[in-house]
Amino acid sequence: MDLPTQGNRASRITTIPLTRYLTRQDEVSSVGWQSEVFIDIKQRLSKESGFPCVFSKNAFKNGLILFYFVEDSSRYSMIKLAEALREFVELSRQWDGTLQTSYPLIVAFSHKAIQAESVEEYHQFGWQVLQEIHELDMEDWPEDINTKPEAPGWSMCFHGMPIFCNMSNPEHYHRRSRNLGRHFVIVINPRERFDEFAGNTPAGQKMR
Repeated sequence: MDLPTQGNRASRITTIPLTRYLTRQDEVSSVGWQSEVFIDIKQRLSKESGFPCVFSKNAFKNGLILFYFVEDSSRYSMIKLAEALREFVELSRQWDGTLQTSYPLIVAFSHKAIQAESVEEYHQFGWQVLQEIHELDMEDWPEDINTKPEAPGWSMCFHGMPIFCNMSNPEHYHRRSRNLGRHFVIVINPRERFDEFAGNTPAGQKMR
């Protein structure tokens, strides 16, 4: 199976630094379940799809998305995921404040890692993943962020950085922004990017 072409993608992503664990958008495998994830993402984020997230569509069009693929739910896989996320946070700390260097991370899970029959089961698995990477975090939780998820202003944090985690799964039929295809995925962005572009300002409210 060949991946669909996206025009001159390679020329648009040459500014993304080389990474050890993460896969750049133009490097996703053309075979196996990884290619299924990529094809589904392309279908959702193409211009004509009606997918409501402007940020994701812009990132995909410009070849900015980074991927990490989780083969199973073993402890070893969670350790490797934590290492990949640590690398993503370090890369994100180099952000220059523009959309052109806003690299989202899509963490995709194989069907071996999770097969669920409801949104609730997928969400339960997703929170389990967040708990495991939290336990693997070697940095202290930021002092200005509440540690209780139900608290106002709470944000998941890792490696000292508040991050926004959007869980998407194939059982979401009504919320288009929560279904990115046949696999469970977590889209991760640094919290500051949403505060910058979709914060409590007239422009941010319009964007949301």
